[in-house]
Amino acid sequence: MKSLVARVRPRDRDRMVTAAVRHLGPHSVMGFALLWLGLAAAHVVRARRRGMGFSMTWWAFTFPVGTCVTGSAALARHTGLAVYDALTVGLYLLLVAAWLAAGVGTVRGLVSGELLAGPRPAPAAPRPATARTTSGAVR
Repeated sequence: MKSLVARVRPRDRDRMVTAAVRHLGPHSVMGFALLWLGLAAAHVVRARRRGMGFSMTWWAFTFPVGTCVTGSAALARHTGLAVYDALTVGLYLLLVAAWLAAGVGTVRGLVSGELLAGPRPAPAAPRPATARTTSGAVR
């Protein structure tokens, strides 16, 4: 007895696969992008808590978020799903917040002169530690 897939003509099977990829592909890419966004946000929050300061590289945060906004807007238009409309608005607000954070940090750094200053000197190397073993195994 032939399976259901084996009974479908190859040309129809190709159309089915193409339709599945066309409809499921963009959603999976958006899912991956949102996963990346969540991981990146977690890393930024962790780094900020550990003392990461502002630098001009913060402007690099705006490009991927803007790309996600563009992609979700295209998916909203293509699929007509309201969830993508809401996602677009939320991501756009996040993009505006990223622009404001980078812009305020840039202006603050320029006014204070921190962005125009040279790099800080490297921290001194730690002193070598010497210890004696008590096992006698290493001499």
